[in-house]
Amino acid sequence: HGAGPEEQLARVEHYLDTYGNAFRAFLSLPDSHESDPEVFNSFEESYVGSYRHDREHVLANVTEYASVRDQILRLARDAGWTEDVVHINVDVLWDLTQSILFDIVDYQDEYHVFGK
Repeated sequence: HGAGPEEQLARVEHYLDTYGNAFRAFLSLPDSHESDPEVFNSFEESYVGSYRHDREHVLANVTEYASVRDQILRLARDAGWTEDVVHINVDVLWDLTQSILFDIVDYQDEYHVFGK
């Protein structure tokens, strides 16, 4: 049988102490409830990381963005083009990343990333 309410609350408090804003951000997701005994496993299985409030930094850490950007810029230079000829639309990549790969929660000036 599952944990009682007091034990569940103690575990929630432990996770808040241990993971801080990352766990708070996770609890803000629509399917995450602190009363669900599986919330802890779900958090541990899906938590990717927390990153400074910079979309390019997040994308560089959780996607192939940096590698692809570098390859595109290298191709542009090889063709004799200046780097300002090519542009990666970070907003579109951000939206795709959020809709397909990750839940990204903007919380307390950080992005907290969770696998879908």
